[in-house]
Amino acid sequence: MNIVPKIKCLIVENEPSAQELMLDFVESTPSLTLVGVASNAQEANQLCVTKKPDLLLLDVQMPRFSGFDLLEMLPKPVPLVIITTAYKKYEYAIKGIKFAVVDYLTKPFDYKEFSDAVQKVELQMGVKRSDFDAGIQESHIEKSSRILTVKVDRVDKDIPIESIIYLESADNYVKIHLLNAAKNSLITKVTMKELASLLGNTEFVQINRSYVVKINQVKKVTSTSVRLASGHDLPIGSSYKSYIKDFFGYLTSSI
Repeated sequence: MNIVPKIKCLIVENEPSAQELMLDFVESTPSLTLVGVASNAQEANQLCVTKKPDLLLLDVQMPRFSGFDLLEMLPKPVPLVIITTAYKKYEYAIKGIKFAVVDYLTKPFDYKEFSDAVQKVELQMGVKRSDFDAGIQESHIEKSSRILTVKVDRVDKDIPIESIIYLESADNYVKIHLLNAAKNSLITKVTMKELASLLGNTEFVQINRSYVVKINQVKKVTSTSVRLASGHDLPIGSSYKSYIKDFFGYLTSSI
């Protein structure tokens, strides 16, 4: 089955309450994946270069530079655009013709209005909403080649698999501990079972209900714990001891 890529969208909005509303709407729309949030045109310009969104959810009235100023800054072709504004649509309709403005949303707007506007984008991009499963949007995870993609703070984050040291679960969240990263760990809303299943058992091994470790990071195994190259000592669950013994071939040894 072919995987249909989601529409990468960037929120450009300077009001925190409006940002939060848009975040909720994006999360509720299965065809969309959020690549970033910008509070001004300068931030948005940088994110457009690095994240290459397909769609801008663009506020017009922002400090210093307007939404249309941003569209002038961007290299062509610009992404598709849904304008969000407190002003009437006709005030910007003529300007919008110059750019790829698909629709206008007048604040305050509800989810149905937002969804209808996104459907126009889907139509232009040849995307069907039925191609996506709304149920996996919040805990979206996928593995492509040597990259694991998870949601962190509502934004899809690409994590090189070789940078993962171990996984630590807490209810419906998993903390991913990383090697040589700006942040030593990232938290994503997904179950350990889902994430461990996706990563497979050729590079990772589960040592108790709460921990999955990268095999090549294991430096010592005792009867009660696993020591990693990072210096972390993680406990082996009692029901996992036999499995770990078979897996490593011994319980008390240095690797």
